[in-house]
Amino acid sequence: MKYSDFTSMPLVLTIPDVADTLQVGRSAAYALARSGELFTIKVGSQIRVPRSALIAYLKAEAEVE
Repeated sequence: MKYSDFTSMPLVLTIPDVADTLQVGRSAAYALARSGELFTIKVGSQIRVPRSALIAYLKAEAEVE
């Protein structure tokens, strides 16, 4: 899915949504989740990423550069 800004994103994203937003593959998005670099929550057996966690990840990465 494409979003025009952060406020148009749903409060929780799927890993494929995160991959699309970051323009990386699903495997890379799952790796971020597994490593703990990207905070996730479990909803049943599915992984979800809070919008705020994605924004925090992007801010932290921007500060490193």
